[in-house]
Amino acid sequence: MIGLQTKLTATPKRVDTAVKKGAFNSFSHAAASIRKSARDSIVESDKPGPPGGPIHSKPGPRGGAGLAKQKRSLLFHADKDGAVIGFMASTLDQSMETHEHGLTRGGVKFPKRPTMQPALERSLARFHREWEGAIR
Repeated sequence: MIGLQTKLTATPKRVDTAVKKGAFNSFSHAAASIRKSARDSIVESDKPGPPGGPIHSKPGPRGGAGLAKQKRSLLFHADKDGAVIGFMASTLDQSMETHEHGLTRGGVKFPKRPTMQPALERSLARFHREWEGAIR
């Protein structure tokens, strides 16, 4: 005859705290990574980016000021429920939305030059591996 005795201790508060902390860290890291990938894809050039590829930033009056402004205006915010990544509303949001989705502005049709979607797609494969051990 074999005897077995166990004691189960439930600690839902600790588990819930670990889940929230892991989610925030994961979302924050993912958002920062996607932002960096999008920033790195914006290059400075006198010519527009190819349709279907990322945008090109024209050189600014002080040599590169246009590129720096675009890169600085790309922000992210993360909390335990998710993350938002995009261009600052007061600076470049309409211009970037036009290029990202290929919209018409002022009677001119702009070809689609996505920046954010490719950045997300480049980062997705890595996130599964990193999030696997996020909750301990």
